Amino acid sequence: MKKASTTSAFTLIELLVVIAILALLVSILMPSLARARDMAKTVVCATNLKAIGTVLASYTNEYNGSYPAYDFYMVYLDDETGKPITAQPFVWSRHYLNIFSESYGLGRETFYCPVASEGSRFANSDDNWDWSDTRYRIVSYAAFCNITPALIADPLKGNMPTSIETANPWWVLGADIVYEYPLGTFATPHEDGSVPKGANVLHVDNHVEWKQWADFDLDMYIESTFQKPRVYAW
Repeated sequence: MKKASTTSAFTLIELLVVIAILALLVSILMPSLARARDMAKTVVCATNLKAIGTVLASYTNEYNGSYPAYDFYMVYLDDETGKPITAQPFVWSRHYLNIFSESYGLGRETFYCPVASEGSRFANSDDNWDWSDTRYRIVSYAAFCNITPALIADPLKGNMPTSIETANPWWVLGADIVYEYPLGTFATPHEDGSVPKGANVLHVDNHVEWKQWADFDLDMYIESTFQKPRVYAW
C-alpha cells in the first residue's frame, strides 16, 4: 500500500518573514546603488570635460596657439565704454559648438553633465540647446578662456588662459559650476538634495579634478564704477 504524498507550503508567517527580509535587503542596497549610479555619472561628467579640453588643445594647434576668441560665450558690454561688465560662460557660441561638433566630432551630449536633473538649467534639453538666441546655446559647462582677466578669474583670482603657450598647466579652462545672475549665488548639478556637493574642474594641462564644494573659494568681484557683479571669481 502506497503512502499518501505530502507537499509542503509556506505558511503565512514564513511568507511575511521572507518579504520582510527582502525589503530589508532592498533598503540596505538602494542607497549603495544610488551612490554608485551618481559616481558613475560624475565620472562621465569628468570625461565630458576632458573631451572638451582635448578639443580645445587641438583647436590651439590649428589657430597659432590661441584659445577661441572673446565671443566664445556670451559677454555683456557696457553701453558707454564698450567694455565687458559681466558674462555668462555657460552660454556658448553656436559658431564654436559647430566647429567642435563638425571638425572634432563632439556630440551634443558631451556639453551636458549627466547628473543634471530634467528641466534644470544644466540639463540636456531642447530648450537649452535650441535657445531663442540664434547665436548661442546654453550648456552645462562654463568656459574660462580668452576674456579679460578682470572680468573672470581662476581659483588664484586673476589668471585667464588666452594662449596655450602663456597659460600655466593648473589654470582653469572649464567647470560645471555657474553663477546665478542676478541672484548672487553659485550652482552646480552635483547636489545632495538641494545642497551642492562639488564640481568637476578642467585645467589647461587637460586633467580634470573633482573639488568638494567647501574647497571652492567662491566670490564675486564688484566693478567699482558700475557696481555690477563680475562672474566666476573663485
